[in-house]
Amino acid sequence: MKALNISSVGELANLIGVHRNTLQHFLAGNAVLPESINKLLWALRLNPATAFKKQQPAVADAWAPIAEVLDKLQKRYPDIAFVLFGSRATGSARKYSDFDIGVYKLKELGFEQYLQMVQLKDQLAENSPYIIDLVNLNSADEEFLRSIMLESRFITGSTLAWLELSNKFRQAK
Repeated sequence: MKALNISSVGELANLIGVHRNTLQHFLAGNAVLPESINKLLWALRLNPATAFKKQQPAVADAWAPIAEVLDKLQKRYPDIAFVLFGSRATGSARKYSDFDIGVYKLKELGFEQYLQMVQLKDQLAENSPYIIDLVNLNSADEEFLRSIMLESRFITGSTLAWLELSNKFRQAK
């Protein structure tokens, strides 16, 4: 620490943005991460140095790991627009972040059809390491639509439904 012109553990902790006790625990040779996190990192074959690093995937590739699931959903529900939003759309996702997929239908997307879609998605994604959340945008309130309108990306499905949803986004301003 002297070589870096740092006079105390507290000063170093402030400099790097961690609590002084955490730094002292680490400097004493102890693990900083909880054992459950270490086990998870080991099971997923992830390096702790990169696992917590903010990743910036290209938005166009953000949904690639679930493309097969989306293709099958789109074939089954061709009148639905599938829209990516959340961290995968903004480029702030981590490797195993969930996929927030909005679904929108020109006519009302009823609860039964939405439930069937969620059940099919669950079957298709059963062996995937990713969580896919389907959100019924037909029933979303204006505040929620306003919160996702700038980040939403059309992925697949009905372009007419997407155009109508885009108009709803503009009206939600």
